[in-house]
Amino acid sequence: MKDWKPYEHVKQIGRGSHGRVFKAYDPVHDRWVAIKEAVKREKDARHEAMVMKSYGSSPFLPELYDSFAYDGSSFIVMEYVEGHPVGKGDFHREAEKREEEWSVQVTIHVLEALAAIHESGYIHYDVRPKNIMIKGEDPATVKVIDFTLAKRISERFTVGRDLQDAARLCVFLIHGCLPDSLDNVEFRNERVRTTLESILENKDPLPYSSARGMIEALKEE
Repeated sequence: MKDWKPYEHVKQIGRGSHGRVFKAYDPVHDRWVAIKEAVKREKDARHEAMVMKSYGSSPFLPELYDSFAYDGSSFIVMEYVEGHPVGKGDFHREAEKREEEWSVQVTIHVLEALAAIHESGYIHYDVRPKNIMIKGEDPATVKVIDFTLAKRISERFTVGRDLQDAARLCVFLIHGCLPDSLDNVEFRNERVRTTLESILENKDPLPYSSARGMIEALKEE
């Protein structure tokens, strides 16, 4: 790790299915960064870097800084995202129930991130609680992370997958897990229930063709 110039104070902070994640200091730009490893999976690292480069700048997505190879592994360097995931795994691991208004605000910001990804030609394809970071309890700090599974939009991989996962996320936050039926979820706002139900009914086509359309539906009074 000492040869990862110019990065200093490199410390492992996590491990994923494809390798480790490190926090490091970049003295050239005076900032902390996250360095994600792809062990013997250069193609995966290139793919994730390409997705991140394509979506450009968004307050709800981490910025790509650099990429490099070292000792047989590939690495991508990105904005260090402070905070914690809104859940520890997928939608079925129980978590704390959250206020409905807060949950909707988090979901709207996730949808803003998804809109940027979709408009660049990709879907995220892995919108789960563990991939949604937040600092403290402030919805404005939401960041969607991990683009390893991102797919090019096509007839097979449509934005509908991400929209349904965003709806599942909202239900998960409100209820503390994803139930078999929304009849088991207490909603304070009937509009929120109706919007989420319409997405999760699996009708083709979905009632909203874009993340921005779903945002507007959730914002309507």
